[in-house]
Amino acid sequence: MSDVIVETLDGLVLKGLPKAETLEASLEAYTKPNLIKLAKENDFDVKQSWNKDQMIEVISEGLKASVDERFAKFEAEELSALKELLEGKTEEAKNHKEIIASAVNQGILYVSEDNDDLAFTMPEEFVGQLDKVEEKVEPVEKAEKPADKVKEATRPIPYTTRRRRTQEVEQRIIGEKVGRNDPCPCGSGKKYKKCHWTEHQKDGVTASY
Repeated sequence: MSDVIVETLDGLVLKGLPKAETLEASLEAYTKPNLIKLAKENDFDVKQSWNKDQMIEVISEGLKASVDERFAKFEAEELSALKELLEGKTEEAKNHKEIIASAVNQGILYVSEDNDDLAFTMPEEFVGQLDKVEEKVEPVEKAEKPADKVKEATRPIPYTTRRRRTQEVEQRIIGEKVGRNDPCPCGSGKKYKKCHWTEHQKDGVTASY
């Protein structure tokens, strides 16, 4: 696992854990060439002639000033993967190597070689951002509520539909005569007197089951 991830990080790996959980301590654990590489990745203007303290000051200020922007580049699932790594759940680390590389290049995640294994740390200035970033959830189509189906069933029937149902009823004028208080033969579930009875009276139709 470690070899696969180290190759992806292109050398941005700490030789041991940072002495503290601060951003400055994490940057201090880098060599000068790695600080220059990190600065270049993030368009921070540092000079090769500077000492480490000067480089760390510029890089640290730049990272802190743009922290919200950096975390906003990650999807909710990717942030969850980073949280699991920080909690020591490294079993799936090799499946998140691109996320790890991106976070390392952004200067928000630090990977250390620790006893032939890898340790993942995040400066205390950034840890709280994992919980602040809102999850990016795709819009979900509104599910049809039972009440909507009830409204649909009780919606007034258009005249053309009523006429068609009347014709269907006319074709079934066989068997027992339908009483005014019986269910309407059209299948609406309403009483005959409150459904087709008036129309049938006008049309001279006698409905039967």
